[in-house]
Amino acid sequence: MANGDLIEIFSSCQGEGPYLGCRQVFIRFSGCNLDCAYCDTTWKPQDQFRVETAPGSGEFVEHGNPASLEHVVSIVSSWVDAAPCLHHSISITGGEPLFQHETLLAWLPELASL
Repeated sequence: MANGDLIEIFSSCQGEGPYLGCRQVFIRFSGCNLDCAYCDTTWKPQDQFRVETAPGSGEFVEHGNPASLEHVVSIVSSWVDAAPCLHHSISITGGEPLFQHETLLAWLPELASL
């Protein structure tokens, strides 16, 4: 399976779009070639990515990049198992997630099943 370079995995309420106000698991990818003036994300690949210790806690621990699908599924599954109805969905964000399109092709079917 493909590995992905991440910035962070965290739980929060969506602040825009059709899922405004819904709690989601955010998987934030690094990497982008667009250089948008409004971007609020460090887009350069990092040696580490951070993971919220519990949904909504605001406390994070560092994990090594690149992240494996198995590791990401383990994190998200543990949150879903602990609080089955807490999250509406998963938000794949970035940087520009499509910058890692091969990783997404491998990951999305598995993440969609959670």
